[in-house]
Amino acid sequence: TDHRSLIDQALVLHHANQLDEALKLYQRVLDSAPDNTETLTLVASLYLQQNKLDISKNIFDKALALDDKNVLTLHNYALLLERLNRNDDAIAYLDAALKIHPKYEDAYKHKANVLKKIGKLDLAIETYQLAEKQLACSADFYFRFSNHLRDAERHQEALEAIDK
Repeated sequence: TDHRSLIDQALVLHHANQLDEALKLYQRVLDSAPDNTETLTLVASLYLQQNKLDISKNIFDKALALDDKNVLTLHNYALLLERLNRNDDAIAYLDAALKIHPKYEDAYKHKANVLKKIGKLDLAIETYQLAEKQLACSADFYFRFSNHLRDAERHQEALEAIDK
């Protein structure tokens, strides 16, 4: 559809950190399709990136009210919750995303980072181990996993993880 093309163009600008230009294209989509969950999520994420947390939260709330099973919305909302230091809530939203899409590598990595941040390093490592069983993991995944193992002074396992 015409929306897809605009969203794709906006994403290119968004990833290039041309946020004002991306926002203009996202807004064109929302002008004709105000309930487009994908676009609402992307706009909320853009505002999160700009540290406009109240605006971001309001838009995420609308997106979640429209579709509380959208994995990207759940994951990115967890990013906002973490930024607001609502770490337990962030973990709950990441778990919800993983329940829907158990092979979502970024959600596992994010969950492990939040767990580590709140002092639950053992649970963070367990999260990586669970993900490893579920996924064909990226090099970035094993790099992050090895860092968590090293932080737990599990050096041999950290070396083995980095070699994968």
